[in-house]
Amino acid sequence: MNVKKEKFWTLGDITKWELSEQDAATINQSNVMKDKQAALNMMFHKETLVVNNMQKRSGYLNKMCLDELKEWMTKFSFRIRDNVRQCSEDFYEIISEVNIFFIKTHKTWSDFAANVASI
Repeated sequence: MNVKKEKFWTLGDITKWELSEQDAATINQSNVMKDKQAALNMMFHKETLVVNNMQKRSGYLNKMCLDELKEWMTKFSFRIRDNVRQCSEDFYEIISEVNIFFIKTHKTWSDFAANVASI
């Protein structure tokens, strides 16, 4: 839209700017040609409204998507944290049982070695 406005600004033909009825009635051609920013703001009134409306809608949709993504990521991260915690607890239980098994096995072999040595 801005490229189009710049192009028509360089042409300098106000009749092709598609001004709003209010702007067309109150415009001072010599003043508008001196103030580029004011001229750009007046050009293509209807198209500018459509573009601004689309920008607002896309901004709203982007914000909603971002909010949903943040909420999902938060829930997902809590779920991962809980799963990691559960896995850690399960791993600790298994390692404890393996440790007890090795202690019993060591005692059994020690007793066996002591019995064999006493023979």
